[in-house]
Order: sequence, then C-alpha cells, then structure tokens
Amino acid sequence: MNKKNIPPAKPKSSPSAPAGKFALPQPIAIGAVPDGKIVDFLTGRFFGDTPEEYVRQNIEKALVRQYKYAASDCTPEFRIKMGSAKPRVDIVVFTEGQPHEQVNAYLLVETKKPGTSRQDKKDGIGQLQSYLAASPNARFGLWTNGDDRVCFAKREKNGKIICEEIPDIPSAGQSEADAARPRRTDLMPATADNLLFAFRRCHNYIAGTEGMQKPDAFWELLKIIFSKIEDERSSVLEFFVTPGELSSATGAAPAKTRLTKLFTEKVVHKYPTIFEESDRVIKLKANVVAYVIS
Repeated sequence: MNKKNIPPAKPKSSPSAPAGKFALPQPIAIGAVPDGKIVDFLTGRFFGDTPEEYVRQNIEKALVRQYKYAASDCTPEFRIKMGSAKPRVDIVVFTEGQPHEQVNAYLLVETKKPGTSRQDKKDGIGQLQSYLAASPNARFGLWTNGDDRVCFAKREKNGKIICEEIPDIPSAGQSEADAARPRRTDLMPATADNLLFAFRRCHNYIAGTEGMQKPDAFWELLKIIFSKIEDERSSVLEFFVTPGELSSATGAAPAKTRLTKLFTEKVVHKYPTIFEESDRVIKLKANVVAYVIS
C-alpha cells in the first residue's frame, strides 16, 4: 500500500472521567499549562500558581480522596451574597446532588497562604464565620493556611448563630458524632502534602505553646505519632478528641488520660529501649494534647 494512502491515525482521546460520585475533571494535555499557572484539581481550570493556591489544591484533593466528597458537589471560587457584597468562597461543598446555589451550601472552606494568622482581621477565621452566617443551610466550615487549621460547626443558641470549634469536619455521609468518635472503618489515608502540613502544624504548635526547643517538641510529637500507630493496630480506637475536650484546658484532661494510657501500655511496653525512663511520660499540657490529636 502506498504510504500516501494510509489514513492518519486518530489521536487517542483521554478517557472520560467516570460518571457518578467520584467523577474527576478531564485530564489536561501535557505541556498545555501556561507558565505561572496550575490546573485546578476540581474543575481543570487554570489558576495562578501562588502559595495560597498550593494550599487550596491540597485541600481540594483531601476533600475528594480523604473525606470522600464527590468532586461534582464541590466548587472553587463560589460567589455568595452578603448584603450588597458578593465575595468568593475558596471552596464550597454542596449537599449531595443538589444545584450549586448558596442555599445548598453544606461546607465552606477558606484557604490562605502560609503564615496568615487565624486572627487576621481580613483573612482570619472571622471571614469564614461571616460566610457561614450568610449561608443559611451551611453546617460546617474549615479555615487553613496549610500550617494551621481550624474547623467549625454552625450552631443556633438562644436565637443567635454561633460557630463552635470541632476537631475535624465530617466525611461525606458521616455525622458530626461519628467524626468525633472514629471507628476503624472511618480511618482515612492522608493525601497529597496534607500529612506533611499536619506534622509541621503540630510541631510548631507544641514548640510555640509549650515554649519548647524544636528538638524537644519533635520528641513529644514522636511519642504521639507512635501512639497513633499503635492505636490503629488495636481493636478499639482510643486516639480521638471530642468537641468538649477541645473547647477548654479543663475539658481536655480526658484526652490526655487516654493518650497517656495508650503511650504507656502500648508504646513504652513495646519499645522500652527507645524511650528512657525520663521520657516515658507525656510532657504536654492537656489542651496541647487535644489540639494535636484533633
């Protein structure tokens, strides 16, 4: 056959993302991303390659892969109405299968560049709380700068809307109570760089709150990591913190009691040569323990 008569090969099309709950964006051709841009995990759109965007992309991946929310129920840069203003929420998770409208917003997420204070007047947790107040059916909120994060549940008390800090946001289909008292089936692997963020966040919190040198803070964090590993090998999970324990230093005491028991009976007993006599206690305040566990 003459080569001129050979029809050109049809380019292979990228497989369509499966329809249904975990549908993901269409893949982007290699080399198609302009300089200074990154591809949004949820939509395939281009966003500026900034430190804040890096944090948002990690959270988007966690929402879908770790917390099991459908990508089709999530929207970045969603505008909500607040009086005459229409600010953009960094990520909104909507009630499953419902139209992407403010009335159907279920979870609001605000992501900030590393170093942003949660108390910042413009970009701190107050911004997220105002967005939650403006979204009538939104139940949960998450604020993070990568190194620090705080989760909220929206409550109504005495006719007023309040935002109560909680250990973590629920996964898709999970109740708040289930999220506070996890079961083995609820354990989720960390995604993207979120485990790195978690370790750095906890280490910095221990060092800053306890006034420890970084090596000492790392050693205390290592005790908690060992305890977490051994807890996941147990039939009954004891590595958790409830909203009440997270809310005050007094309330956090049971969380430290559980961790101390877990560390002493499971970790020290199994690794006596790693932890010397002077290191066989948890040297952190109860409220610090509660924060790290959360």
